[in-house]
Amino acid sequence: MTVRSRFDILKKMEKIIYNDLTWLNFSKVTKQDTEYLREEFDFHPLDLSDCLGAPQRPKVDIYDQYFFLVLHFPLMDKNENVVRTPDLDIFLTKTHLITVQREPVPYLNQLFAEMEADKSGRSKMFQKSTDLLLYYVLNKLYHESLAIIDELNKEVKLIEDHIYASKARRALLELAVGRRNNLTIRAILNPQRLVINTCSHMQKDWFNKNGDATLYFDDILDYVEKNWILLENQKELIDGLHETNQSLISYRTNSIITVLTVFSVAIMPLTLLTGFFGMNVDLPLQENVRAVWLVFLTMALLTISIIYYVVTRKKWI
Repeated sequence: MTVRSRFDILKKMEKIIYNDLTWLNFSKVTKQDTEYLREEFDFHPLDLSDCLGAPQRPKVDIYDQYFFLVLHFPLMDKNENVVRTPDLDIFLTKTHLITVQREPVPYLNQLFAEMEADKSGRSKMFQKSTDLLLYYVLNKLYHESLAIIDELNKEVKLIEDHIYASKARRALLELAVGRRNNLTIRAILNPQRLVINTCSHMQKDWFNKNGDATLYFDDILDYVEKNWILLENQKELIDGLHETNQSLISYRTNSIITVLTVFSVAIMPLTLLTGFFGMNVDLPLQENVRAVWLVFLTMALLTISIIYYVVTRKKWI
């Protein structure tokens, strides 16, 4: 890396230094940034390639001198009503917390800006070691991002109202969107339960040395598990609403088919009589127009009466 490139990286790099701890934030990572990290911290090339390559599943890679975490935090796209899952790559050393973003994670950048402006907030987060600093960052991100689950619950309640208000088509589309968003969050949250649990029980000479951080990461794990249960309940509710909506649609369809069948049966005798009198053969009463109309009227009234009796007795409509 040239001196000029290094200078450009240091100029644009976001940095907070407090109590001998450093938080570096790369809001839009580039290849030059990863080269700087390799030269400065000697991170593994595979970890750095993960920062630039395709999005990875949540994971934690443990080395002697640092941890590498990949996490996802859900974000609602209001324009398309779909949940986005920007990933956040984190390097943690004895003295540095390094957050790497491919696309902006709004809650993280907001927290970083708050720490730059708030000295009292820095004194709370930058206390003794980077493990507690990591806890405060993750705690903030999970509480802010998983609040989206409450929004999805409100949407599910609205879908339920639409189903029982006979808005089946609208509810069908909303159920599909709700199910997709639920599955998206569950897909990223499930593996992160293992990641947080690993951090909670991991001990190094520079990370959670005396087990002091275990309770902090257990607190995050409890919050994640609680939201996992909410997502499971939400999935069951969506599935139940889908079945209810399908049953109502089937019931309305059957009602329509019943009505159409009644009309078909009602005109069948008249169609049969029309076919007889339309043939080029001699038939009784064919010379008496009034008699023919009387036969048709009698047949129609008799058919309607029989249909009415059967339908009402069987309670088909």
